[in-house]
Amino acid sequence: MAKKAEKPDMNEFYHNLTEGIKIYSNSLQKYLANKDAKSALPFDISSVNKTFFEAFASLASEPENLAKKNIELYQKWSSLWFDAARDFVDGEEGGEPSEKKYDRRFREDDWENQPFYKFAKDSYLLYADWLNNLVKDVKNISPKEREKLEFYTSQFLNSISPSNFAFTNPEVLRATIETNGENLLKGLQNLARDIEQGKISQTDMTSFE
Repeated sequence: MAKKAEKPDMNEFYHNLTEGIKIYSNSLQKYLANKDAKSALPFDISSVNKTFFEAFASLASEPENLAKKNIELYQKWSSLWFDAARDFVDGEEGGEPSEKKYDRRFREDDWENQPFYKFAKDSYLLYADWLNNLVKDVKNISPKEREKLEFYTSQFLNSISPSNFAFTNPEVLRATIETNGENLLKGLQNLARDIEQGKISQTDMTSFE
């Protein structure tokens, strides 16, 4: 069981972090040096490129609609930024609750109560809504290509969620402080093992908690 600490031991923290990065880097170098590494990818790069190229071509054929979507994004982003700046200056706990459906990735209270995490979450969700709406506007593609487009978009959005990154995830950051980075070391060890075994998959931050 990882030991707890009110304040992190910076020597132990630095050791755990650098050791984890070294293990991960070595495994990644071995994987990339493997001639079969490319074939181990769980998707066809050329297929992904083709799908998104057709989608972008469709959206570009209706510049007025695309401009409208971009203006809406800018307006919502400006409002979000203004609210976040006010919360940071006033020291308020996250301002008004987000009008979003329950998302298990953001179940921790800090995602709503702490200005930094709330801004990271709301920015991500705003961008995700914008991109998903753009995908819905894509025309003149086959049902199969649309299914692929929606799938690839979903995978991309899931991969960039702030819940996937240690320093924008309050649960992981809290565990990092409490364990002097031991959780990061274990998480990177698990990730390195998966890479060496050819298991390239979506980031699972539970490995770091």
